[in-house]
Amino acid sequence: MLHKPPILDALDYLLMAGGAVVLIAAAWRWRRGGWRDPLRGSPIRANKLTPIMLWCCLMAYVAGSGGGWWLGERLAPAGMTGTTLDAWQGVVAASVTQVLVVATCLAVASRAFRAGLSGFGFGRDGLGVKSHRRDAGATQVAGATRILGCTVSGTWTAFAWIAGGLLAALCCTGVVVLVVQCMIRLVWPGYQPPEHGVFTMLESAQATRIMRFAAIASAAILAPLGEECLFRGIVQTSIKKIVPPRPGSMYHRWLAIAATAGIFGLMHAGTPQFVPALVVLGVLLGYLYERTGSLWTPIAVHLLFNAKSLLWYHLQEYLAGS
Repeated sequence: MLHKPPILDALDYLLMAGGAVVLIAAAWRWRRGGWRDPLRGSPIRANKLTPIMLWCCLMAYVAGSGGGWWLGERLAPAGMTGTTLDAWQGVVAASVTQVLVVATCLAVASRAFRAGLSGFGFGRDGLGVKSHRRDAGATQVAGATRILGCTVSGTWTAFAWIAGGLLAALCCTGVVVLVVQCMIRLVWPGYQPPEHGVFTMLESAQATRIMRFAAIASAAILAPLGEECLFRGIVQTSIKKIVPPRPGSMYHRWLAIAATAGIFGLMHAGTPQFVPALVVLGVLLGYLYERTGSLWTPIAVHLLFNAKSLLWYHLQEYLAGS
C-alpha cells in the first residue's frame, strides 16, 4: 500500500472544509425556513413496484455476483494466483453484476413507474432536476430555483446539487473514517484492515493494462450506475412504499433512506473499516434522490466520489515515483 503524501492530506482537509461550509449553509437555510422538514414538497415518484419486481432486481445482483466470479476465474491468465486472482474475480463479478442490475432495474422501472424511466429519475431535461422539482423549501421563479438564497437556472441547479452533495459527502465520510481509524488504533492496535480489491488489482504486478482499465471502469462508472439504480431507485422506493405514511410527516421517506443506506453499507462489508462511512454516504445519496427526484444526481455524486479515490491513488503513485 502506497504512503499518502502530505499534500494529498492537505487537499483532503481542504475538501472537507468546503463540505463543512456547504453543511453550515444548509443548516442556516433550514433554520431560516423554520426548521421545516427538508423533504417536504419533494417529488412523489408514483409507481406500482411490487415485491416480485424488487425480488427480480435483487436476484439480478445475486446472479451477477455468482456468474461474474465464475467468469473471472475463466478469464484469468494462467499463473495468476493469490490475492491478485481474488481481486480480478471480484472486479469481473462486480462488472457483470452492475451491468445485469442496470438492465433489470431499467426494465422494471419502465413498467413500474407512472412516467417510465423519467419517473424513475432519468428525466430528459439535463439531470432531471427541473422537471421533478416540487420543492417547498426552494422558490421557483420563472424556470429558476433559489438555493441557499441564490437564484440559479435548471442546469445550474443540477450542478449545485452535485457539487454541494459531493463536498458534503467528502466532509461527512472523511470525519467518520478518521473516527473509525482512531477507534481501531485504540481497541485493536494490531489490526490491518483489508484493502479494496480494485486497489489490489492496480498494485499487482500480475495485472495487465486491460485488467487495470477494467478495475477502474468498474469502480468509477459501473458501480455508481448499478448501485444507485438498485439501492436508491428500487430498494429505497420499495421500502418507502411499504412503510405507511403519517399525515404531515416525512418519516417514511427518512426511514427508507436510513434503511437503504444501512443495506448499502453492509453490501461493502469486504472492507469493514469503511462500512460506517459508506452508510453515511448512503444517507446523503438517498437524500439527494428523494429531494431532487433525479437518479442522475446521486449517480454523479457517487461517480465523482469514487473517481476522487482513484485519482488520489494515481497521484500517490506518481508522487512516490518522482
